[in-house]
Amino acid sequence: SILLLSAGYGAYRLAESPPTWFDEGIYIQVAESLAARGAQSIQTAPGTFEGTGHVTGGYPFLAPVALSIKILGNSLFAARLPMVLFIVLVVAAVWAFLYRIAGFRDAWWGSVLVALFPLLYGNGKNVLGEVPGMFYALLALYFLWQIESRQFKGTRWYVLAGLCLGLAAATKPIFLLLPLAVAIVFLLRMRTIPLYWKEISLAAVATVAPLALWACLQFGGADGSAILF
Repeated sequence: SILLLSAGYGAYRLAESPPTWFDEGIYIQVAESLAARGAQSIQTAPGTFEGTGHVTGGYPFLAPVALSIKILGNSLFAARLPMVLFIVLVVAAVWAFLYRIAGFRDAWWGSVLVALFPLLYGNGKNVLGEVPGMFYALLALYFLWQIESRQFKGTRWYVLAGLCLGLAAATKPIFLLLPLAVAIVFLLRMRTIPLYWKEISLAAVATVAPLALWACLQFGGADGSAILF
């Protein structure tokens, strides 16, 4: 019911409220390029495309927007529809995380508070990177908690944590602080926790891989040299 509530709030007058603005327009243009050309770029004149090195949004949320545009057609509704999904996924991730660490009651109240938080929709319905980045960050925190709760064993949790850290960082530059924070905590605690270097190495690779794809698309896609679709 909480997920239905957040989906309803997210889908309500999706193409009208909130109004679109400059940043969203830039991101939608990049997503349109991904849908039409398979490369990140911005069209500045007929047949002229510029790179996206100055654009702060990355493929972890632009690619779903591009896919929606490709399937449903080029409209503001189609561009914003994946953002409703990200809103619901954030609420679901809050529920799953709190349920694991605190139980049903705290998970219920926590997810309700998030689902009723106005800014989740005021910013989240626009094609922007904050809410998608929050979703990937919550997943990363959940998988990091799984690692700690299992006495730092379990290869898949390391890989999933690293992958989500990389996706969060590739979504928007502000989330680059997340892998840095995890690395600092690891360095501070490495003498007091068991170290499984194989798993740690796999986590590092899983973190770097989404960032490498982000760099390729972000700085080399104007001429179609970096193809996603």
